[in-house]
Amino acid sequence: MTEPALRPATENDEGLLLEWRNEPETRRQSLQQAPVSPEQHRRWFRDRLARPSECRIYIAEIEGSPAGQARIDVTGKGRGEISVAVAAGFRGSGLGPTLIAKATERAAADLGAGSVTAVVKKENIASLRAFRAAGYGESRPAERDGEPVFVLTWRASTLARAR
Repeated sequence: MTEPALRPATENDEGLLLEWRNEPETRRQSLQQAPVSPEQHRRWFRDRLARPSECRIYIAEIEGSPAGQARIDVTGKGRGEISVAVAAGFRGSGLGPTLIAKATERAAADLGAGSVTAVVKKENIASLRAFRAAGYGESRPAERDGEPVFVLTWRASTLARAR
């Protein structure tokens, strides 16, 4: 697989991200499974773009084609939480771990995040593998919105040891 390029999301990505968000498999693996209306998404998306010190959304492109997205929300001083979606046509290609690792490292630099967590549904084996391959560890069971999940954590010190 060609190495993906990572770029910040812009207002032009609004429709693409809504499409990915409402894609059936994405919704099935999401903690929020209901479809999102264009109006809801527009408000949410523009709010996120307007607060770059609290949220970063990155688009992964492979040979110029959008292939996935990663969003990191600041959850506290030096901490963030990541959410990832890979476009249906790129699932199973090995993009997930690379997208996660690149977005995490970029968010660490852009937002000063020394640790980033991922909340993954227990049955989402592909995502669990991708996060572990991207350097997320310390997996612990938890519950979010009534769903059993694993919380995985990446720490900047892990990056320093890996280099």
